[in-house]
Amino acid sequence: MLLEAFVEAYGPAHSYWHTCHNMNWNKTVQYDWYFKELKISLVDRDEPANWVVMRYEPPSDKVEYGPGVCVELPLDLRRDTAPS
Repeated sequence: MLLEAFVEAYGPAHSYWHTCHNMNWNKTVQYDWYFKELKISLVDRDEPANWVVMRYEPPSDKVEYGPGVCVELPLDLRRDTAPS
């Protein structure tokens, strides 16, 4: 429900971390929206426990490693989705 609310408020997410897990080996995912003055993240740090975190922070040049241990870089949803 939170993802739907974020998409309604901010549009489709710009990136999606989808191949990550936490120290308990439970799946973690993260959706990011990038704006000129703000980065918004919706993070499910433990899908089975449904531990969700919302982050609002200024943009940064820091290297991102994802919401846990990630096998792959995030999908760039702006690039990887077919145009409508």
